[in-house]
Amino acid sequence: MEHNNRPGRPSIGNSTLGNLIRHKREAAGLSLTRFAAELGISRPYLSRLERGEYAHPSPIVLAQIIKQLGISAEDAYAVTGYLLPKDLPSFGPYLHAKHADWPENVLQQLESFYDFLKQKYSLE
Repeated sequence: MEHNNRPGRPSIGNSTLGNLIRHKREAAGLSLTRFAAELGISRPYLSRLERGEYAHPSPIVLAQIIKQLGISAEDAYAVTGYLLPKDLPSFGPYLHAKHADWPENVLQQLESFYDFLKQKYSLE
């Protein structure tokens, strides 16, 4: 049951996204049903994803899978064909993404201090 050579299925060597997910999920001892529930997606969707029927899940689902299974973003993006950004995000969006659980006023103060330092030292 080789899915790797079908047109439109991103692969690297013998690795497809579905194979990568299935391997990591099984290594973690998670059933399809349990893992789908943890991700907030349906079991049939996860099954189809693992079988290679869906090679390009939404970025939100992919991010959840990466986090839950400890897959590197580079590996996941490589097998899906998604491109990694070449530049880092600006400071504000980075802070909000990295520290989403921090109070909003703390994030705003950090952004303000960052802007202050850029202006003080003529950095741009």
